[in-house]
Amino acid sequence: MKAPKPGTIQWNGSACTLFFAYDGPDLEWQFDANENPIQPGGQSLAVALSEGLASTGIQTSAVNQHSYFGWSFTTVVTPYRIYHVANCVGRHAALTCHFKGPLSHIILRKKRHRFQEEYLRRLIDELSSIPSTFRLPQESQIS
Repeated sequence: MKAPKPGTIQWNGSACTLFFAYDGPDLEWQFDANENPIQPGGQSLAVALSEGLASTGIQTSAVNQHSYFGWSFTTVVTPYRIYHVANCVGRHAALTCHFKGPLSHIILRKKRHRFQEEYLRRLIDELSSIPSTFRLPQESQIS
């Protein structure tokens, strides 16, 4: 199975993933003696995005390691909680957003909600302000 191209968006019910390119300072993963991953690369991407969203007044959690393959944080835009996971493998990056809120399991799975589209536009704006990101999805791909 081929990896999605940078500059694309994939929808899956109440979640979506943005694919783009990232050339940040911390792309190298750390491995233990048996070559098992212990820390993924790309933490600076998640931190920059989280801090950028927080600077706009969005309630944002701290960035934490998500299992062995990414970095996560949560934002709250009432009445929704959005769980983000940033993954970087080389210069390929993915940001997955899971939208949770009242009836989101029903509303967002049937049709993309205006809130979801507006939030993704905000995310793309924030990502475009991070100097190491490029080949971002275009806003026209959202709706």
